[in-house]
Parts: sequence; C-alpha cells; structure tokens
Amino acid sequence: MEGETAHHIVCECPAIKSIRVRLYGKPLLLPEEVMEEPLWKIARFASETGLLNYRKPGWYYGPSLSGKSV
Repeated sequence: MEGETAHHIVCECPAIKSIRVRLYGKPLLLPEEVMEEPLWKIARFASETGLLNYRKPGWYYGPSLSGKSV
C-alpha cells in the first residue's frame, strides 16, 4: 500500500472498483462526491476494503488487548 494516496484508494483504485460501485453507484469518484455522501458510507468503504485492518510493519500500535506483545 506504500505510495497509494487516500484519493487514489477512495476515488480511482481499480482493485476495489466493485466496492465503489456497490456503495456509490459509480466506478470512479471525485473527492467532492465522496464528501457529499453520509459518513457511514466512507466508514463502510474502509471496512469492506480491509483498510481498517491494515498494519504497517514496524509501526507501534500500542499495547495489545490480549496482553501479548505486538
């Protein structure tokens, strides 16, 4: 994911076009179109793409809830 901007991912990334079509009804978006939609759509988009689960190797994410080191 390195080098990919938020604009690329949300508005034009071909790998996740089907999610954009399902949520927004279009394969490509302008940033203004995203901003006009309800916040739940961008949250669902991020969730469905797996972006909320992405962990950059080597970054510290705080203590683990399980008590194990991260």
